[in-house]
Amino acid sequence: MYKSIERIMSKAQGTDKILIKLVKLILPAVLPNIIHICNAMLLYILFIKITSPKTAADCHPIRILPALSKALEYLVHARVLKFITQNNLLDPFQSGFRPSHSTYTALLNVTYYLRLSMDDR
Repeated sequence: MYKSIERIMSKAQGTDKILIKLVKLILPAVLPNIIHICNAMLLYILFIKITSPKTAADCHPIRILPALSKALEYLVHARVLKFITQNNLLDPFQSGFRPSHSTYTALLNVTYYLRLSMDDR
């Protein structure tokens, strides 16, 4: 969680009026409480309404303090990505929102297969 909070670069002030700069300054004193809150949210808040969600409406919204929402977003993203990767749930050609993948790697794949097809006529 410490790394997630430290990597936030935004200087914007959320609707809670808490500056992330202030959170970073007092982080050593409040980190155990932040971790407790985030863990409780991740363990006890029901995210999915049905077994096989197909739309955003099938999931419950998560409401937290705006200043810390980015840190929790990084944490949740890492956990979800790990789960998806370990369970091989992504299409092998998925490039967006994956580490070491981008539109550039997607274009490289397309170019490679186009050239392969041209060689095979």
